[in-house]
Amino acid sequence: RPPGSPHRCPCPPPPSFARHSNKRTLALVALFAALAQLFDAHYRRVEWLCDVDDTQRRSLATALGFHLEGILRKHIVFQDRSRDSALYSILNSDWFTNTSHTLRHRLRSPLLAFLDKDDDDDDKPP
Repeated sequence: RPPGSPHRCPCPPPPSFARHSNKRTLALVALFAALAQLFDAHYRRVEWLCDVDDTQRRSLATALGFHLEGILRKHIVFQDRSRDSALYSILNSDWFTNTSHTLRHRLRSPLLAFLDKDDDDDDKPP
């Protein structure tokens, strides 16, 4: 959180993903942009909580450079079952030293390919 801010650390909203790779790439880009804004605004830490059984969100957190801090056992009751939550975090020092540069390089090719495909679709008559 920014210095002097009484608010808790923001958590990225839990994105909804289809199995389509382009949607995953767009989600990565959107979350990358959100994290860049937070760290540019001098946030020191961002946390990510997700269900232990949600492999898609857990892999996305790892892809964005978050580190697993631990498993919160019986963290919350959701839909009549006790849910264990995985707690991930990323620090501003992680972001500025490694993560942002690695992600920019990794996301550039798929994003450009997706945007090129989208531009091609715009050229087609309806």
